[in-house]
Amino acid sequence: MDSRTADIGTRFFPELRLPEQAVSLSVVEFDAATGTPLPFEVALVKGRWVIPSHSGYPADARDRLAKTAADIFDLTRESFRSDRPDDHKAMGVLDPLDEKAYSPEGMGRRIILRDKDNNALADLIVGKPVPGQPGQRFVRGPDQNQVYGVALSELDLSTRFADWIEPDLLKLDASKVETVVLDGHKIDVRRGTIDPGEMLTVMRRKPPIAPGESPWFMEGLRPEQEVSPEVLNTLTSTLATLRIVGVRPKPAGLSEWLKADAANRGSLNQQSADSLQSKGFYILDGRLVSVDGDVIATCSDGVVYFLRFGAVTFARGEALSAGRSGDGSEGESAEPAGQEGTRDSSVESRYLFVTASFDPSVIEKPKPRVRGGELPEDLFAMSAADRQQRVASEETAEAAREAAYQRALKEGETRAKELSDRFADWYYVVPGEAFRKVMLDRAALVRVKGSGPAAGGEGPFGGGGGLPPGLIPGRLPR
Repeated sequence: MDSRTADIGTRFFPELRLPEQAVSLSVVEFDAATGTPLPFEVALVKGRWVIPSHSGYPADARDRLAKTAADIFDLTRESFRSDRPDDHKAMGVLDPLDEKAYSPEGMGRRIILRDKDNNALADLIVGKPVPGQPGQRFVRGPDQNQVYGVALSELDLSTRFADWIEPDLLKLDASKVETVVLDGHKIDVRRGTIDPGEMLTVMRRKPPIAPGESPWFMEGLRPEQEVSPEVLNTLTSTLATLRIVGVRPKPAGLSEWLKADAANRGSLNQQSADSLQSKGFYILDGRLVSVDGDVIATCSDGVVYFLRFGAVTFARGEALSAGRSGDGSEGESAEPAGQEGTRDSSVESRYLFVTASFDPSVIEKPKPRVRGGELPEDLFAMSAADRQQRVASEETAEAAREAAYQRALKEGETRAKELSDRFADWYYVVPGEAFRKVMLDRAALVRVKGSGPAAGGEGPFGGGGGLPPGLIPGRLPR
């Protein structure tokens, strides 16, 4: 038997059986624009799954990593393809971590699984598809010349940040939104001035709602005007489906400083001030002000979301998701490396500062039971036993209502605390289109009754979704 084909049908890692041994996955690709390897890693750090390349952002990785590890452990050599190093480039299995192997078109994707002691459990380079063999790719070990055809159709090797996190930012149910406050202020960072804009409060009507009546209302409308239900449905559904496209860590201590009583805060350190301003947020008169308006959404469970919209950023890839330039260096990257000035190749996104709190007044208190002389007259026509039974029944119902009320308070407070903890350490980056669907002005919200969607529903900056002035991150004049 040819020694080159003797291992056909065997597994690459026959000694590995337990996927839970793997506590980190690294996928390294080659960035042709910068000529450097681009690693993506998911790891278990201090009992938490995180993404180290994205400042340790929490990963939703346990099940996904276990499945990926199991699939890698089961990889089998389907066919022998070559043992000549000169063929590696054509097969796309050059090692992206090998500094001597520079050839962008021939670089493969290197996958490394490690255990808790940082030992490599599995290490492979995946190359191009095998011609004539659907689902197979060229694969070799980084220290081996032999290249095999391997079935990889079931193997998920995504390096997309969004695939490894919980992308649903707010975890909000659109049907539970009761009130939306739109604060249309703007900061002109060039002049150092604030345009207060208009403050709009839109509320959901309580049933019953008359036929043809908008389920939303806003004070100050003329008799012939109403709030467009289509626009509000789009707004609330956008909040409910708001997706994370990038994250940036807040400086240590910033969240605690903002939570502290204004009289006892002290001065904000320069690192935090610079961090805020670089994203389009400023501390003015002791309060946090966003460059491009706020949205406050109050839900029926008492959870209140405060969304502050900051500056626009144009980026893609890891520059968008992690705020890193193509060579992996720290700092914001407004344009992909090597393509400066070509915004058409980038994605327009928006920085967002989110907080959550709990407002117990939103949850309706149960009405007290009628007592004493206020009892209905027919109660005294009953027998003593019937009266006693009815009173007992009403007391039971009252206790149930009170218990449900206390349960709702506890659940709402717990949920707000969980969300607040989730948001505390991070700025988020969200799609620019979502901003335009949420940060609306009066013209976008209001229509003539019976006229269909609001005629001005193009967002706050006119037709075409144009951007307002003053959005380039900068400093207010001192």
